[in-house]
Amino acid sequence: MSGALSNVFGSGNILGLALNMVSLAFPPLAVANSLSNLLSQSIGQAFNKAIDTLVQQFGMPKFVGEMVKNLAGETLGNQMKPSSPDVDAAVAGDPGVQDWMGKFVEDLASSIVESARQGLDSKEARGKEGKRTAGSWLQAIAMAMGSIAGDKAAQMVELSQKMADLNAAGKKIGKNDTNAQQENARAFSETQSLFQATSQEFSILQNTFANAIKSIGEGLTAMGRKG
Repeated sequence: MSGALSNVFGSGNILGLALNMVSLAFPPLAVANSLSNLLSQSIGQAFNKAIDTLVQQFGMPKFVGEMVKNLAGETLGNQMKPSSPDVDAAVAGDPGVQDWMGKFVEDLASSIVESARQGLDSKEARGKEGKRTAGSWLQAIAMAMGSIAGDKAAQMVELSQKMADLNAAGKKIGKNDTNAQQENARAFSETQSLFQATSQEFSILQNTFANAIKSIGEGLTAMGRKG
């Protein structure tokens, strides 16, 4: 699972490079807001794609799928930031951003489906009778969200450690070794950019998942009372 999620979230540097041209024409904060909104929209598309796949191919009840999509959509909608239509168009129209967005949606959707399927087969999701119920599907989705968020946090720890290692290595480089100093500084800057992009992705995912899981938990409680 971790390998798949590395592919999902590993393109932050490429995305940053693609936005360099846009940043020359617009204020950095405006570009950041548009990019954040685009990321939220991409997560929403991935979520919808994953839920549709689970409904159409793996037997998730349609009403459960609609419930989960509505919860995610509502949460993501609340995270949208004020932005300029001109900046939005420039960011979304960048070929590098479009390539990243397409891959991001496909990979994240696949990861949600894979994690949900694994969660659905667990004893926790199936319950005492071992049957797939609406509640078990909701629990599997909640487990998938937790798994993805956990792997995301682990990647941030890995990048943080890499920055610390590069910083320590840089202090050992001789003052006259200009090439080594430049190479170390370049590697640190690239890793820091990737860490920042990864942190932004994690923040939006975590907020979305936390609110959706809370709502799913309330739904499970309500189902338990009816049962």
